[in-house]
Amino acid sequence: KLVPGYEILDYTYSDFFNHTLQYYSYALDNLQKEGYIVNKHQIIFDLYKIIVFDFLTCQDDRHSSNISFVYTTLPSGKIEITLAPLYDNEFAFSFMHEIKDIRNISYKTFTNENLAPMRFGIKNVYNDSCYTPYECCVKEAKEIISFAKKDEKYKTFLINAVKKLDIFKAYARLDIEGIKMDMEHLAWYDKCIESKKYILQKVLSQEKTDNDLISLGEDLEQSR
Repeated sequence: KLVPGYEILDYTYSDFFNHTLQYYSYALDNLQKEGYIVNKHQIIFDLYKIIVFDFLTCQDDRHSSNISFVYTTLPSGKIEITLAPLYDNEFAFSFMHEIKDIRNISYKTFTNENLAPMRFGIKNVYNDSCYTPYECCVKEAKEIISFAKKDEKYKTFLINAVKKLDIFKAYARLDIEGIKMDMEHLAWYDKCIESKKYILQKVLSQEKTDNDLISLGEDLEQSR
């Protein structure tokens, strides 16, 4: 049985919850207490991977119907809950929007209370204290890195993701399969992803101040 994220979040048993890693953690704890078989550590790790992927690929459509879980009845009669494979990624790189919107994804979804539920984050899906798109990127990068620093496995994954994700290598594989992309769009996607990788790298190493990183984003926008 495939169960959408919003049904899992009902198990927070709270009048207020949002679509974040924090609240999935609460829900999974309660499901374990009710007798479900849940490998919480693995699910949380896989959800974290989704957050990193979405940050790097400018995904703005990861609402609680775009994350699902699989309920499997075991021979014992108990139900095991696992995370379903990731799906519905057509908004990555703002593919379904005009190209001018790409640089504003974090700002748009962080600062608009109505759009915030389309996001998936560590703790915050709505933050109206962001004043520029790149300030929002820095805030989100800090959440991602702060969470990773709690566990070496998370930190290792994050470092490898930043090192290995390459849009042109991904496109080369698509090209072999006969899937074509507009090269102007592809070049802009590469600029976007490289800027986010740079922000993660520098926040992780603490080599740059917030203002330095925000300026990087603004310079990137001017160079378009």
